[in-house]
Amino acid sequence: MVLRALLAIVLAALLSGCAADDEGWFHARVLNDTASEIVIRENCISGTECHNHVSGHSIPGGDLAAGDSVSILTVANGGEQPLVVLNASGEVLGCLPMKFDRPQEGIVVKVSTAMIHCRQL
Repeated sequence: MVLRALLAIVLAALLSGCAADDEGWFHARVLNDTASEIVIRENCISGTECHNHVSGHSIPGGDLAAGDSVSILTVANGGEQPLVVLNASGEVLGCLPMKFDRPQEGIVVKVSTAMIHCRQL
C-alpha cells in the first residue's frame, strides 16, 4: 500500500514536470494558398548546414501543392521560429516569421499573406 502511494506521488511529479516542459507548444497549419507548388523548410540563420537561410533539415510533409497544408509544431514564447518558403526548383521565395506570443491551437498561416523577405528577420 505504501509502495503504491509512493509510486503515485512519483508519477504525479513526473507528469507535472512534463506539462511544464510542454507549455507553449502548439500546432500551426501552414496553408499553400498560392497557385504554385512550394516547399517549406526550417530556417537556419547560422551554422554549417545553412545555405541562403535554408536548413538541411526538411519538414515532414513540407512539399505542398497548391491548396495543400501541413501541420507544424511550434512554440509560443515571443521568439521567432521562421520557416523558409522555396519554389519547386529550390529558389527561396521568402520566409514565414512564425512568431506567436501565446499558443494558438488551430491557427492557419496562409503563405501568400504571411510570407516576408528573409532579410527582414
